[in-house]
Amino acid sequence: MKMLCRQWRRILMTAVLGCCVAVGGEGVSSAAITTATITFDFEEIGGTHAAIAVLTKVEDSQLGMGTLTIELTNNSTSAVNSGTDVLLGMFFNSGVTFLPSGGSAVVPAGETTIPGSPLVDPGNGWQIKSGISISKGTKTYNSGIAGAGYGVFGPDGNLGTNPVKLDGSDYGIVGSGTVNANPSVKYPIFSNRLEFTIPYSGIFEMRATDTVLFQYGTDLKEPSFIGTDPPPQAPEPTTFLLVVIGAGGLALQRTRRRVAATLLSGVARPEEG
Repeated sequence: MKMLCRQWRRILMTAVLGCCVAVGGEGVSSAAITTATITFDFEEIGGTHAAIAVLTKVEDSQLGMGTLTIELTNNSTSAVNSGTDVLLGMFFNSGVTFLPSGGSAVVPAGETTIPGSPLVDPGNGWQIKSGISISKGTKTYNSGIAGAGYGVFGPDGNLGTNPVKLDGSDYGIVGSGTVNANPSVKYPIFSNRLEFTIPYSGIFEMRATDTVLFQYGTDLKEPSFIGTDPPPQAPEPTTFLLVVIGAGGLALQRTRRRVAATLLSGVARPEEG
């Protein structure tokens, strides 16, 4: 009986320790390599703007270097009537120094330029930069990626093979709505989504980035919206741990009943001879 209890305690402790390891990290870790992803989004209530930003880091904490992938989506379904409907910037907090290079931006599979737009390297008209200061309300952001200068970026992009000046809505991102003729909407322009992968030096603390700022148009006075990280839908770690412990308790109780039944049957059996 004591041996059974000791064996069960070892099994239960192994399950509990495995649970703690699974829920204790920031992301997936292997030695010094850490991978973590965080998503921000917003939808304008009663308006036409909506966007999503997915930030994924792969980092070597020993070397103090990594790469940041930014997937930037304009998921509005409304018509594009002016340059203020074009997504051209996203600001966030990083605490790292970016090391941009040509070919850092791609048009993801399934996405296109607006019909009639020339096919170009999207990174030509985008720039990433740290050490900036852009505020909205009580929030201040020290890093950003933008397809317009805003008096902060420029003069040229730094993520493409043939950089161009950041002086218009060129290279911006529109949603799935119809793009109506308007002099403020210039081409080339990209539909729905762009993806950027940028090396950096330093340690990117994902938890320090609690919001981002989506910027439309070519002026900081034009529409901008704070994106938040949606709450996770997964069960709480404590709930999962209680389930593990509860299952262990039930199994232990069943084991005790079987042992007790075996002992009682031996006592009740009449002596032979």
